[in-house]
Amino acid sequence: MDLECLHEPEICRLEPGADVVAPPKDRAPAFAAEFVEDITVPDYTVIAVGTTIRKVWRLLNVGTDAWTNCTIVAVSSLEHRLGPVETTLDIPYCLGGCWCDVVIDFHVPAITPMGCIESKWHLYSGDGERFDSEYCRDLFMIVEVVPE
Repeated sequence: MDLECLHEPEICRLEPGADVVAPPKDRAPAFAAEFVEDITVPDYTVIAVGTTIRKVWRLLNVGTDAWTNCTIVAVSSLEHRLGPVETTLDIPYCLGGCWCDVVIDFHVPAITPMGCIESKWHLYSGDGERFDSEYCRDLFMIVEVVPE
């Protein structure tokens, strides 16, 4: 497992010249995330069975609270899925209005069926509550599995 935060707790990564503006407390949930981009392994990447890959999602904290003690948990709506090395991971500390990268290692077992496979993830606060679904969609990784 490798978690990487793109800032120290006192520093925030934003676009050059942008100011940190936390959402107003009366209009935004405490914990919410917005998917920014796939840093690695874009959807429908072709992966050979037996391969280990590192998936990196960039997320923006659009909630009012900093992400402390938050987690990302694997769930799946499909019978067949990729095998994350770990199914519950800590999310890097991230202030409201800032972004961070969540890094997850996956292994594609030799018994994985060929074709498109997905892995689905939810975000949770330190209190175990799921991030606001109105602001935060599930995270997915979809790859096409092929023979070695």
